Amino acid sequence: MLYSKSTGRIVELLNSLLGTIGQDIIENNKAMHLYDVNWENYVKIDVKTEYSVLMNIEISDSGMSLGIDHFEEAFSWGLQDIIDNHNEIFSMLKMLLTSFVEVKSYGKKYKIVSFINSDGKKLYVKTLINGVFSNIFAQKIETYKPIFQT
Repeated sequence: MLYSKSTGRIVELLNSLLGTIGQDIIENNKAMHLYDVNWENYVKIDVKTEYSVLMNIEISDSGMSLGIDHFEEAFSWGLQDIIDNHNEIFSMLKMLLTSFVEVKSYGKKYKIVSFINSDGKKLYVKTLINGVFSNIFAQKIETYKPIFQT
């Protein structure tokens, strides 16, 4: 597929990461559903394997965002951030794609997402809030396998 220079740069970062963890590039990866969008400057990908959390990745000329468990833009990086902090973002993406994921939901608008290594150590915790209300009595905890095993 032909991408614009900026979008292609981000796609190359993701393909490079996939290669380091022994996975096929986006276009050939069975865990990645690449939407059939014929735009040079926009790519949308759903990432899911059996028993893993649903992630979606949107790449454009302005940067990249990653949604988790129906929470859009849980992580977001501008193009300049990706250029300036390439190694840190590469490491973060690797952790996101190769960790166990625990999602604590308090209703639809409040989630705490933890990324956990194979030893059970929490590597990163992200609180996602979409709106003002949450239901602390409706706590639901789900644990997912890593999208990609390393």
